[in-house]
This record gives sequence, structure tokens and C-alpha cells, in this order.
Amino acid sequence: MVWNYFTAGDSFSLSSKGEIAIKTASYKDPTSGRGRSKTTTDIFSSPNRNGGRQNPLEFVVIGTGLVDSSDSVTYGETYETDPCIYSVNFKKTSDTKGFVGVNPDGDKRYQIQKLVLDIVRTRNEEREAHVPNATTQQQYFLQE
Repeated sequence: MVWNYFTAGDSFSLSSKGEIAIKTASYKDPTSGRGRSKTTTDIFSSPNRNGGRQNPLEFVVIGTGLVDSSDSVTYGETYETDPCIYSVNFKKTSDTKGFVGVNPDGDKRYQIQKLVLDIVRTRNEEREAHVPNATTQQQYFLQE
């Protein structure tokens, strides 16, 4: 599957032929592509025992970290282990684009275009995720 992530100022439109036109907010520039990406063991920001969340927006943090790094892949695993651990594999391709900027309120905001995702079931004994060659079937949009 392909993931697109938008924040304030970004937009998209669909043509009658199903083509997607994406417009990036004017305050955003392409990401630097430097540094290293992160991994996590709480990709879906599971509630803790007090009903709160230790890692809000962890999925977004891992995705934006990848597009803003020199890495081409990273992953996040689920906190839950029963019946198994799931791994979300993130992969940059030649079609993946990332943008970042500071909005008028002073907040850092990202946009991601066409980041490939795979969700795979792993055994509890396996702690390293395998990132398979993915084919893009669907595009998902998440707007903050």
C-alpha cells in the first residue's frame, strides 16, 4: 500500500480519470535526506495501563523520520505481542517525496507522498523486521 500524509496547507484533488494532483503548502521545502531513521516497538501508539498513550503519533514520527533521513527503509513493531507481533515496514522508492517547513504559527510540519507500507505478521521470537519488495495497490491519505 502507499501512504500519503498531509498537514495544514497541503491539498489534493482527484481527476475524473482517477489521477491524483498534490499541492504542497508554500512554506514547505523538500526534506534534507540526511541522518538516520528511527524504529519503534509501539507503532500504533497503544494505550498504557492508565488509559493514556506513551507515544502519540508514533506512526507519523517513524514515517516522517524516514523521509527526512538518508535511509531507504525502516520499521515499527506493535507493542502487543499476543497472539503475535506485527511489523509495519516503511520503504522509500524513487516515487517517494518528503517536504518539511515551519508554518506561520511556528510549528514544524511535514508532507509525505507515496511512501510504501507493508504490514506483516512476525513471530514473537523475531525482533528484526524483513522488508519485502512491495507493490503499490492503493493510496491512503491522512491529513492532520
